[in-house]
Amino acid sequence: MALNLCNHEHKARDAIQAFWQTREDARQKQVTAGKSDQGERAGVTGGKNMDGFSSLVTELVRTNGLPDAQVHHQRAVLTLPGYFRPTKLWDLSFGNNFNNRTEEAIGTSHDLWTAYREGAFGQQELYSSAAVLATPRSAIADGRYAELSAMTGLRSFVASLAGHIATSAAL
Repeated sequence: MALNLCNHEHKARDAIQAFWQTREDARQKQVTAGKSDQGERAGVTGGKNMDGFSSLVTELVRTNGLPDAQVHHQRAVLTLPGYFRPTKLWDLSFGNNFNNRTEEAIGTSHDLWTAYREGAFGQQELYSSAAVLATPRSAIADGRYAELSAMTGLRSFVASLAGHIATSAAL
């Protein structure tokens, strides 16, 4: 079976536009209500910033051999085991270029970008990959982004995830 990368570049541009629009909408909502958070916090507390990327991952799962997989988007079931605590909600971070370089190093080392799932025969399987994208606020208009390296680029991540899904589906 050929891997389906789900037109990931187009979907990523759409997701980036939605990311910046959601942040702007949340910021404007706080301004209108007269209770704005400090700095960038106003744009990130509204939630749903990463929904476009969640949709891409869900589509990758469904089109690469696991059409009936349960994909959870509700807060109550988004916890994963963590090293420092029994459960940790998924979170995503972003920042200026210095932080992007730090995140690239973390992603490349595969130390903190690890997700576990129960294997077909009860064994614990490890899947580790990362994508690090840099995007300016002005990408609200066109969804443009830059990749910091091929290893942590979007295509590498999507292909790796699709391959992992297809392999798991074949078990």
